[in-house]
Amino acid sequence: MLFVWRFITIVLVALSMASSFCHVMEMPPRLRWEPSLWMAATTFGGLYHLFGRIGAVIDVGAAIASATLVVLVRARRPAFQLTLVTAILMALGLAVWFAFVAPMNQIMATWTPGVIPGDFTTVRDQWERSHAVIAGIKVMGFASLVLSILVETRPQAIA
Repeated sequence: MLFVWRFITIVLVALSMASSFCHVMEMPPRLRWEPSLWMAATTFGGLYHLFGRIGAVIDVGAAIASATLVVLVRARRPAFQLTLVTAILMALGLAVWFAFVAPMNQIMATWTPGVIPGDFTTVRDQWERSHAVIAGIKVMGFASLVLSILVETRPQAIA
């Protein structure tokens, strides 16, 4: 059971991290785009449509799987502490999304094609930077998850 749950958690956390890291890799060119192109691609073009539908399920699944794994490894030290860090970081990634990205999504939902809103730069920059912060949080969460497994598989003595 633990083996299977670790596998499920690794896959979900990796997928969650990967989708967030995509935002980081795309950010530099997107920040150079004209406002009309940025809005056409991100707000009106549906470029991130599946991030909201499939990505949301993966993100919530990764947080739930991590929290469940904490319970399953509670008697295993130091795997427990590292897995707990993973669960906290995955939950923190969701919290940052709800606190900083979701409000920008709501504002962007009111924008009209062809009209550059006065708050464009502020909204775009918060949306972009918040995604980058979330990606960093998830990278640390994934690293902690991997370490939680590696600490149980390392040799006792290194020659």
